[in-house]
Amino acid sequence: HHHDHHTAHAATAYYGLRRDEDPYLVLTLDGGGDGLSGSVWTASDGALERIATIAQEDSLGELYAVTTHLLGFMPLEHEYKLMGMAPYAARQHGTRVAGLYHSYLDLDEANPLTFRRHVPEPLSHIGPRLQRDLARCRFDSICSGLQMFTEEMMARWVRACVARTSIDRVLAVGGVFMNVKANKVISELDEVRQFEAFPSAGDESLPFGAC
Repeated sequence: HHHDHHTAHAATAYYGLRRDEDPYLVLTLDGGGDGLSGSVWTASDGALERIATIAQEDSLGELYAVTTHLLGFMPLEHEYKLMGMAPYAARQHGTRVAGLYHSYLDLDEANPLTFRRHVPEPLSHIGPRLQRDLARCRFDSICSGLQMFTEEMMARWVRACVARTSIDRVLAVGGVFMNVKANKVISELDEVRQFEAFPSAGDESLPFGAC
């Protein structure tokens, strides 16, 4: 039996973390699977309903992974090392790099529940552009800017999802939600009453949702 990647992710978070039948907002975000890199769901009374999707070509997770590879680390494995180095750069240098990442990817103005890239190539193929644009930029500044960009993007996305659905209890899953610093930012948003990410949020937990 085949189960859709992000449907299984959402089921993992909802059926694994829900405490009652009241509404939850369920968010998935990762590098990609079955053509998507994210999705937005409302859930209550044991049922999930998908209301938005993010194309795999517009993947925040892929953008982070390609940067990980560019810095000489193993993509989809060592992203936590970039997150760990991020606080060591001067903030002004990180801010400049974050602006560069924002020029690649942002919320879709027409529907802020989704992302939209501002470069022609899918973000999994952005390596050559990154290498050119980040030439002679210090590694710690790159880590800082990427993490700043990631935290801001995710926070704005969650705010938009809460505003659209009027649901302030958020369950999250997918590899991007293994970024614990971004999760901390989301958990402290005034708009969010409850936030919980499934442990572990990556593809290793997909079988729970499939079951």
